[in-house]
Amino acid sequence: MDEAIRYYREAVSLIRAHTASIALGQALIRTGQPEEGWLIGSRMFGREGTGAPPIPDPFVLYRYAQYWQIDERLTTMRQMVRQQR
Repeated sequence: MDEAIRYYREAVSLIRAHTASIALGQALIRTGQPEEGWLIGSRMFGREGTGAPPIPDPFVLYRYAQYWQIDERLTTMRQMVRQQR
């Protein structure tokens, strides 16, 4: 979980998007850091509200880029992960 938190923090530092913020917040809460977890998880709503556009979330849209390669890339990634175990 510590490694996941490190990567989620990196993702949030790139862009405070919904997916990364919620994932980081959840990971922090699950590791006994509820105050920071709820703060990070809720921060994604900071710029949203009446009259403000939503924050774009590239982490959700990422998989649609070159969508025809998703199956091949997932298969390759899974093989790499299995080899590292």
